[in-house]
Amino acid sequence: MTAKANIFISYSSKDEGLVAAIKAAGSIRALSRLLNMPHQQVSQWDQIPIKRLLQIEQLTKVPRHLLRPDLFVGYVPQRRQRRRKISME
Repeated sequence: MTAKANIFISYSSKDEGLVAAIKAAGSIRALSRLLNMPHQQVSQWDQIPIKRLLQIEQLTKVPRHLLRPDLFVGYVPQRRQRRRKISME
C-alpha cells in the first residue's frame, strides 16, 4: 500500500466534520499542534469532542454546524447582513 492509501484508510472511520477540521489544519499533526495536544490523542477521535468544538471552530474557521452536524440538526446558518453606510448629510 502506498502512503496515500494509508491516509485514506485512517480517515475512513472518521466523522466528516473531523475530516474537514483535519483538512483545514493540514494534517492530524497540524491540528494537534493547534490544540496543543499529542497527535496520538487526536488520531484516536472518531468525531470532535464537544469540549473542543468551539476551539476547533476558531482555529480552523470550519463552522460548528459542519464540525458536529449531529448537534445542530435542523440548524440553518444565518446570512450576515451587509452594513449600510449611513449618510450624515
